Amino acid sequence: MDDSHTPPSPPAEPLTEKQRAFCREYLSDGNGRQAAIRAGYAVRGSAVEAARLLIKANVQAELARLRKQAESQAIASHDEVCRTLTCIIRTRLSQYVREDGSIDLGDLSSPGVQEVTREDTPTGTRTKIKLRCIKAAADLLSDLRGYRVPAKVQLGGRVQKVIRFVVPNKRTATPAVWEKTAEPAPAAPNAGAEARRD
Repeated sequence: MDDSHTPPSPPAEPLTEKQRAFCREYLSDGNGRQAAIRAGYAVRGSAVEAARLLIKANVQAELARLRKQAESQAIASHDEVCRTLTCIIRTRLSQYVREDGSIDLGDLSSPGVQEVTREDTPTGTRTKIKLRCIKAAADLLSDLRGYRVPAKVQLGGRVQKVIRFVVPNKRTATPAVWEKTAEPAPAAPNAGAEARRD
């Protein structure tokens, strides 16, 4: 007799509206008894009903689907992160300064704006706009997009790692080039060697 053949699993039962409501409520706080009550099950026996529902395959599948859906909505995608970093890189202080030198606080929702402070002085109100670090955003973006190409250079018996990346600058038409050098820590003298006394 061939034991390798397993019978196909029966198709999952469709969920009732109460079961769907239970799944939504259960994900809000993880309390099965309270989720059952909020979903419309009787208060008496709600803990037993919750336990019964939580072992059903179709309820487990719905919970997994809802968790995945919530996670995908809560976590920024790779493209969203890259767009945000690009916006930080492209934000310029000149976007907020009018020709007469006054500050235009119209749209400060840009991710490139880190902080806006206003203070009253004897000569009037003083406004400071602090932008996020363009270089840090460019570093992160280059890591995410794979722009950095590490190169190893042999220098006097030591290995030096030079990371170079280029970020195009649309304003000046010349690329901005940053290099970051990382040297390994010097090895301790006689590392790994044991002293012996005879």
